[in-house]
Amino acid sequence: MEAGSALSRFKELRYITLIGGLGADVADEQCIAKEWHKHCKTLKTIILPKGQVWFEQNGEWGCRSY
Repeated sequence: MEAGSALSRFKELRYITLIGGLGADVADEQCIAKEWHKHCKTLKTIILPKGQVWFEQNGEWGCRSY
């Protein structure tokens, strides 16, 4: 989650994929997505290491597995 504050420097970031492991479960991944979005409001899609595609829609964060 420490990455959240670093993301605030990206003023037009919309998508990000994290390749490294976080050791987080699905519930933690949703918290990560929400936290990162707090720091980078333009962020709309996040793919985390477990293959979950997190997306913001109508102010809520949800995911899909592929």
